Parts: sequence; structure tokens; C-alpha cells
Amino acid sequence: MRIGASTACLYPMETENAVATLIENGFRIIEIFFNSFSELEPEYLEELHEYILKYDCEVVSIHPFLSRIEPFLFFSNYERRFYDTVDFYEKFYKAAQILGAKKLILHGGAFPDRYKLSDEEYCRRFEILAKRGENFGVDILHENVNKFRASSPDFIRAMKRIIPDNAKFTLDLKQAVRSGYSPFEILNSMGDGLKHIHINDHMDEKDCLLPFCGNFNYKEFFLECKKIGYDGDIIIEVYRTNFNNVSELMESAKLLSKMLL
Repeated sequence: MRIGASTACLYPMETENAVATLIENGFRIIEIFFNSFSELEPEYLEELHEYILKYDCEVVSIHPFLSRIEPFLFFSNYERRFYDTVDFYEKFYKAAQILGAKKLILHGGAFPDRYKLSDEEYCRRFEILAKRGENFGVDILHENVNKFRASSPDFIRAMKRIIPDNAKFTLDLKQAVRSGYSPFEILNSMGDGLKHIHINDHMDEKDCLLPFCGNFNYKEFFLECKKIGYDGDIIIEVYRTNFNNVSELMESAKLLSKMLL
């Protein structure tokens, strides 16, 4: 397991500047959260990739900026829009390819589901997305986002039952807390389908803090990760309002790394 950080931590800093800032502060494992259409242009991506390679940095995952409307794009009753968006998301897969990233984070459909898709139909569409991603060497990972369908351990288990080969997940600790679940509940429901982690901390009514600024038991969490054989990356993902200086991100990363030794 390796510790990295997401450019989302620095939003609304422009993406290329966020990458540079993380690198300047010592990060070499990065998740890129894209924020606009122009950032998917090959020229922009090639230039960004050159900069990343210059500093021996690795982009392990990407996050589309269309997450909020994925229920409308992928999981509505208008099937033509689904297939059109599947085609459009190839821009993200190609971006991942250029940057060397192997994972794309999906928020998926909302909960409760206004479109009333069955679990089977939902999983059929997710599998189509996943198989399209495979053509580009990219795994599509469903995140347990609050008020989205995969926030529920029961639905996560349903996905694993219906599409066992393509049910792959990102666990975000703060999203579990917001959804009313222990991160350990979500971890156990994902099991061997867990491929990526967004890490943060929480306490009392504060659900998103830098690691070690709350009261989460990381020692126990990492032990549980090892029990299920998790060997993916651990990406710090908080908001810009959750810290004062960017150096605090690296301080948290160093503490997390020590726990993994």
C-alpha cells in the first residue's frame, strides 16, 4: 500500500497547478480530479504527462468532473443518453491512458433512485461501462458516495453478486460516515472488490478532516485491509477548507506511511 493525494484537495486551484503543488510538497502518487472539458484535450494531457514524468511521479487514478450528473447521464430511463455518454467517457479513458492511470472513479446513480432502475439493470449498465474501460486498460471503480446508490453495503453486495467480475470499488471514509455507516461496514461489504481508498478523518460532527486530526482508528483499519488482501493505493482526499498549509497534507502522508511499515 502506498500513500498519495488527490488534486481535489486543492480545488479550485487549476488542475496542472494542483499537480505541481503536490509534487513540490513531496507527493509522487497522485489522483487527478479533472475539472473542465479542455483538460481532456490531448495536447494538454501530453504536456501534463511530461511534467509528471520529469519528477518521477505516478498518476494512479482519475476522477471525472461530471460525477454529480452521472445519475442523469448513465442511470436514467433515457437509454440513448446512456450510450452517448458511454461513448463520451472514452475521453476520460484516453486521458487515463495518456497519464498512465489504471483507475477511473464513478459516483454512479443517486439514492433514492428517481428512475427506479432494478439492481439488475443498473449493474448491466455499469458492466457496459466497465467493459468499455477495459479496452483502454482502465478499471471503473464505484465509489460509496453519500446519497448515491453504492453508499449502501447491501447494494455493494448486490453488485458483487450480479456482476462479480466487474464489481470494483473505491472506499471513501468520509462518505461512509455521511451515509450513516462505519467505514468498516463498507470495507467488509466491498471485500476483494475494493481496489482504491480515499482516506480522511472524522470526529463528532466533523466528517472530513485530515488524517490524524480526528479519532479514526487507522491501525485497526489497515489491519482489516490486509485481512482482505488489499494492496492498492491510499489517497488523501479532503477539502481545501480542511487544512491551512499544503505541507500539512505531506505531514499526514508521512504519518500514514509509518503505520504501514
